[in-house]
Amino acid sequence: MLTERVNGVPALQVEVLASRCRSAAGRDHEAAAWAFAALGRLHQLGGPAPAGLPPARLERLAELELGVARVLADALTSLGDTDWAIETGRQLSGRLDSWAARAPGAAAGAALSKGLLAADLASAGRADEALPLAEAAHAQLPTSEPVRLALAQALLGTGRAARALPVARELAERSLAQDHPGPFGVRALRTYLGALVANGEEADELRHATEQATAALAPAVPVTGWSTSGHLFARGDADLVDTRTRKVLAQFETAAAAGRLAAGAAEADRREAAARRSAAAAAADEAARLSASQRQAQEATEAAQAV
Repeated sequence: MLTERVNGVPALQVEVLASRCRSAAGRDHEAAAWAFAALGRLHQLGGPAPAGLPPARLERLAELELGVARVLADALTSLGDTDWAIETGRQLSGRLDSWAARAPGAAAGAALSKGLLAADLASAGRADEALPLAEAAHAQLPTSEPVRLALAQALLGTGRAARALPVARELAERSLAQDHPGPFGVRALRTYLGALVANGEEADELRHATEQATAALAPAVPVTGWSTSGHLFARGDADLVDTRTRKVLAQFETAAAAGRLAAGAAEADRREAAARRSAAAAAADEAARLSASQRQAQEATEAAQAV
């Protein structure tokens, strides 16, 4: 049970568990609030300069960061805060990348974070952004199923269905071999189905299997039979649990507006930078085309004069 008397990693673990339980109960707002609290606690544990920690501690911190930040990103996605979720994934990937040089054990987590960020981007209809991240992650973790699924989704989303097909096929076959594929298996089946359809192949049998697997998933029906604090599940002083829960929700509400604003601004800056790069590339291509045309005209003039 969580009270203000619990601190450190045990409190962090309970906050993550609280977030997952709330998510399973369909209470997405509370799930995001608990995950946000957990990530804030983790950053306090890491201190102001985590990169300066000894490699072993840094690797442990990277492991915790990957788990907690992804719980928050998933909770924000369920809440509909897509930009904030993606920005959370970007910050996670950047932090782990910066630590990997000093803590080699963090490199796998950094690669996985890229793959999961790619999956978020692909699901948000931003496959062009997802593909380079998925390819980079796959180069480091070629056997990771989440990374391979992210790669297949990004390939499919960028019109590369032929390349997506073999990657998605193996994941889908493993899912079909399970009695209950679960959410990951359903995503794999949907990606494979999309690749088959895009390649003009027969997919009726797979479509039926995908529909069955989707229907078998437990619906996310919000549980409304307990109070916000969950007194029925508290062991010890329920008032302390109530106080802590209300504090977590209040802190999240305070931070949410700033978090959404910052995430939106960061995405706008990236789009503007991408537009500038695209314009510069287009201008360079046009300059090269004009230069080539001028050279051809000059050569034609010189050839005519020689005659």
